[in-house]
Amino acid sequence: MLTNAETTALLGELGEPARTAVFVALATGLRVSELLALQWQDIDFSNNTLTPVRGIVDNHVGGLKTASSAASVPASQEVTDALAQWRKRTLYKEPIDWIFPSPKMGGKQTYWQDSLMRKVVWPAAKRAGITERIGWHTFRRSLATLVIDVGAPVKLTQEIMRHANSRVTLELYQQVSMTAKQALQARVVAVW
Repeated sequence: MLTNAETTALLGELGEPARTAVFVALATGLRVSELLALQWQDIDFSNNTLTPVRGIVDNHVGGLKTASSAASVPASQEVTDALAQWRKRTLYKEPIDWIFPSPKMGGKQTYWQDSLMRKVVWPAAKRAGITERIGWHTFRRSLATLVIDVGAPVKLTQEIMRHANSRVTLELYQQVSMTAKQALQARVVAVW
């Protein structure tokens, strides 16, 4: 899991389009297969939502992992603003264009998730002083933990993560940060 300080440092070290991809992954909890499969037509800028309709694994376009994965995902104004800014810069702006296309492939394919992580994100993490090994799933787990840390109910966290049930959210994704543990301890000892 990344802390808020690590997240800020990592984003500060990334160039485009990796910065926007990581920001969207961190803010929405999308699986990397869903993130890289996004097309501009999947973003509803007026209602601040995005809707995954496909996944990409090993450059093969297919379906989503679960039925719950097809639920619309909230995209705060900051998320849609970041996407809109990236759209202004990219050469591929049409509704059916990939949001994160590989320039090597002329926009016909998306970036390969492993290549983007290995060649761009890991070096940026190192420059940011992040010593823990991170991957695309780190961003999803970080969101789940941070949402719980700010006091969101489990049901809301489950729905944001698009898990089929809250058990998955609680047992596999949620970690409690040291800051949250210390804050709870402080509240407990304050009554003595």
